[in-house]
Order: sequence, then C-alpha cells, then structure tokens
Amino acid sequence: MKNLLQKSLKQLSIFAFIVFALSIPSYFLLVDWIWLKELDENNELIAERIENEFNEQNISDERLAESIRFWNEIQPVSTIIASQQSVQDSVYTITRQNPYAKREIIDRFRGLKTTIKINKKKLSFNDRNQCGRDRRNGCLHRHDYIGFLSYLDFRFLDIEQKAF
Repeated sequence: MKNLLQKSLKQLSIFAFIVFALSIPSYFLLVDWIWLKELDENNELIAERIENEFNEQNISDERLAESIRFWNEIQPVSTIIASQQSVQDSVYTITRQNPYAKREIIDRFRGLKTTIKINKKKLSFNDRNQCGRDRRNGCLHRHDYIGFLSYLDFRFLDIEQKAF
C-alpha cells in the first residue's frame, strides 16, 4: 500500500472532481429545501398572528367585514375570504413573470391556503411570499447564501495566509 504522498495526482484529482460534482447539486437541493421549510413556517406564523390579532380586537361583525375588505385592498399578497366550510391546509409554489422588469424575470412564490377563525366565523386565508430578489421581506435567495459563504471562505483564507 502506497502512502498518500506517493499516490499519483491523477487519482486524487478524479476523487476531488467526483466529490465536487456531487456536492454542488446536494448543496443547492439542501438550501432550497431549507428555504421552502422556512417560508412554510413563516406563512403559518402570519396566519396565526392575523387570527390572534383580529380576535383580540373584539369587534362587531360589520366592523370585521369592513376590516377584511380593507385588508384585502392593502395586502395584495394575502386575502381573507368568508367561507362556510373548512378549507384543507395546502402549501403551493407558483412562478410568475415580473411585468415591470425590462428583461424576462421569473419570480417564485410560496403560498399557504388555510382556514382561520375570527369572531367564531370560518374564513379562508390565502397568503404567498416571494423570495428571490427582494430582501425587504426577510427572504434570501440561494445566491445570497453562496455569496455569504464565499465571503467567509475568502476571509478565512486571508487570515490563514497572514498567519504563515
């Protein structure tokens, strides 16, 4: 058996290439899975918060209907609709083209459709979060993660080089 230093560079290069080739798709799938789970959790928290805050107000049914109408006007990404029956919770992903962009940009949205109870009435709540280019929503795209990790790698390389 040869020592590691006596083995040829070709074998080591092939091994490194295989590890690298398998790690890139794995990394992207892992980041995408984490991203979707975080969006799902965020959507559920938003639905709970809306339900709790509307219920804490103890408002009349007329005022509730007016508040819901106003909510639907000012919140284009989430809607509250009166519903007689419970809607099964569902999570979905949709893609849409950005109509305001000069070049073709496809944005990805993660949505939640669930039933909330306000004033003992069942309401259908539909919410969707966009993640991608918009950091104001607290969302990061996988390129932001890669950029951040690359920054950390270069910082550590710089520190290691200064140490020697």
